[in-house]
Amino acid sequence: MFGGMESRFDPQRQIEAIRSGDTRALARAITLVENRDRAAVPILQAAFPYTGRAKKVGITGPPGVGKSSLSGRLAREYCAKGFLVAVLAVDPSSPFTGGAMLGDRIRMQSHSGIYIRSMATRGHMGGLASATVEVIDLLDAAAFDRILVESVGAGQDEVEITFAVDALLLLMAPGLGDSVQLLKSGLNEAADVFVLNKCNDPAVEDLEREVRAALELALQNGRWRIPVVLTNAITGNGAVSLLEMIEACLGFQEQTGNCRTRSIERWKMRLLHGIREAIERRMLADDLGARIAAYAKQVVDETANPYELVHALMAEIAASAKDYNVGARQ
Repeated sequence: MFGGMESRFDPQRQIEAIRSGDTRALARAITLVENRDRAAVPILQAAFPYTGRAKKVGITGPPGVGKSSLSGRLAREYCAKGFLVAVLAVDPSSPFTGGAMLGDRIRMQSHSGIYIRSMATRGHMGGLASATVEVIDLLDAAAFDRILVESVGAGQDEVEITFAVDALLLLMAPGLGDSVQLLKSGLNEAADVFVLNKCNDPAVEDLEREVRAALELALQNGRWRIPVVLTNAITGNGAVSLLEMIEACLGFQEQTGNCRTRSIERWKMRLLHGIREAIERRMLADDLGARIAAYAKQVVDETANPYELVHALMAEIAASAKDYNVGARQ
């Protein structure tokens, strides 16, 4: 999960700097996490006691729907109400450098008073980067009130963002294909608010009718009744109503105890992910990677049984469990 050098800084001093508003200290810590540097682990551990206060709002949807524009608009509306806001925008990885394409930061660069960080997916599937949830922890510890998490353009089954946020906005817009496909299963089951962006388009009426009909067919089971909000991220139409609906959703989650339930589910996924990464790191450490390559050749040559090899490798990894450094927080 994490490699590289041991901590070069006093983690508690790093967190104190981050909590005091030192954005350079925050940026350095985020970079360590993104690079899976071992120095990030004690910083994240020191940050944990200060997490849990910020509310995380996810913004997802297909490419071209206006996620970046809406993220910037919402951030400005929150700032106007006195909230400290951070925007974490997950961008596709550059095929040349591996870094984020930085499109979201370009769109929002004129928004003063908002902390913006772009992250590259680095090949990670699911709509987020592999380090997204840990960066969210750092932003939470930095005392931001609201953290807006914008996923890379997502399809039906890219629901990882669900396990990172307290409320999820699913953006749709007219003219982006068959809306019924998006409404089948996956993201629509996880969404807390449906947002129909580009509401100045006359075709939005048909889209709204389809979405509302689909939601009427869905079983609510006493849950939050999913609203449909029309917006135009460029002009700002509907942004205030959307913010109010987000806050209503967050309030509902707190009152009903759903917030705790979602947190438990979120941490089940994170702990499993941390364990999986730790095992992968252990398997690639020392000479184990080379041995696995040799074992693969033996399986192809039919001189070894793959099931027996897996059993033996897992026993070996379990025996060296004391060397694990899963790095799970919270």
